[in-house]
Amino acid sequence: MLKKIMYVAFVITVSYLYGVYAIYGSTPFLRKSYFIEAWWAKTNIKCQHDYSVFLKNFLEKVVSDYGSLSNQLVYLKKDGNIESCNSGANVNEDTRFRYASLTKVITAALFLENEKLGLLNREDDLRQYIEMKHPVDARMQKIQLFNLLTHTSGFDRTQSNDPIIQEGKSWCPNHLEKLNYIRLDHQPNTVYSYDNRNYCVLGAVLAKKIGQPFSVILNDYLAFHHFDHIKFIDGPFMPDEVDYDFRFEEYYFPSYTQKYDFYAMQSAAGLSGSAKDYAKLIHYFIDQRKLLLTQTVLEITDTGKKNNSLSIGLQQTTTSKGEVISYHFGALPASRSMLIIRGNGDILVWTGSGVPEKKGYNDATLLKYIADQF
Repeated sequence: MLKKIMYVAFVITVSYLYGVYAIYGSTPFLRKSYFIEAWWAKTNIKCQHDYSVFLKNFLEKVVSDYGSLSNQLVYLKKDGNIESCNSGANVNEDTRFRYASLTKVITAALFLENEKLGLLNREDDLRQYIEMKHPVDARMQKIQLFNLLTHTSGFDRTQSNDPIIQEGKSWCPNHLEKLNYIRLDHQPNTVYSYDNRNYCVLGAVLAKKIGQPFSVILNDYLAFHHFDHIKFIDGPFMPDEVDYDFRFEEYYFPSYTQKYDFYAMQSAAGLSGSAKDYAKLIHYFIDQRKLLLTQTVLEITDTGKKNNSLSIGLQQTTTSKGEVISYHFGALPASRSMLIIRGNGDILVWTGSGVPEKKGYNDATLLKYIADQF
C-alpha cells in the first residue's frame, strides 16, 4: 500500500513538474536556482586592479539584488586612468551589451556638436523642422528642440502611448505628420516627463537638417573619432553580445528582438558596445570635445511634483556630501545600464544582463547606493 501511495505521489509530482515546464519552460526552475548561480558569479568577479574594492562590492550587489549575473563596470577617472571589473561566464572588457537609453546621451552630444557648428539651435521651434498643418493640439507648435533634449515637451509615456519601445511599427521617425494628430499630455516646458518620443523626434530633426539618415550621421561621427566598435542593434543578438538572462522578466522573452521596431529606436535606445567603449566616448565628449553635457540648464518639477535638475540629456542629483552628479539609466528586456558623471569629472558606467526579481530594487535604489559610496 505504501509503495502504491509513493508511486502515485511520484507520478503526481512528475506530472506537475512536467506541466509547469510545458507551460512556462525552464523559467520557474531557473528562478529557484539563481541564488546558486549568483554565489558562483560573485566568487568569480574579475577586476583590473586588486584594490578596486568599491567596484567589486558594486558588482556583488547587482549580482545579488538586480538579477544580473553577467556585468561590466568601468570607472574612468578624469585623468584618463581606468579601473574595471567584470562578472559572468565568457564576459570580458570587450563583450557587447545593449546600451538601451544610454543612447540618448550620445544623441544629445551629437546635437551639441551640430549646435556648435551653427546648424541648429536648442531654442529653435520644432515646427521649423517638422511641418505643422493646423495640429489638433496647438501646444505642439510651442515645442522647442530644448524641450526634446530635456524631456519637457509635454509627451508623457505614463499617460499616452510611447510607440518607440513597443512591438510593431512606430510612426516616428518616418511619419512625423502624425504629430499633427497627437494631443500632448502636458503644456510644453512645464514639467519633466521622460518619454522616448522626444529623442526619436530629435534624431529625425538632425537627419532632416543634415540631409542623411540618423544612423549614417552617427556612424560616420563614431568612425571619424575612432569609436566604431559602438554599433546599432538591428534586432537579433550579435555574435559578440552577452547572453541575457530573462528569468525574472514578467512579459518578455528573447523573441522580443523579432518584434520591436529597432529602426525607430535608433536615436533613443539603439546602440550597443562595451562599458569601456561607452565610458571612453563620454570622456572624449567632455574632455576633448568640450561638450557641456553636465552643465545644469533647467530646474523643474516632474509629474509627481518632485524637483529635478537637468542638463542636456542627463538628470542630476546632489549626494549627502554635497557633490553634484549627473546620471542616466537604460533599460531593455533583460538588459540594464547606467551612466554616472561625478562632479570631479570621473565617469562610472555599468552594463548588465538581467533584471531584479524584486520590484523594490530599481534605478532609484541603485543610484542611492552608488551616491552613498562617493
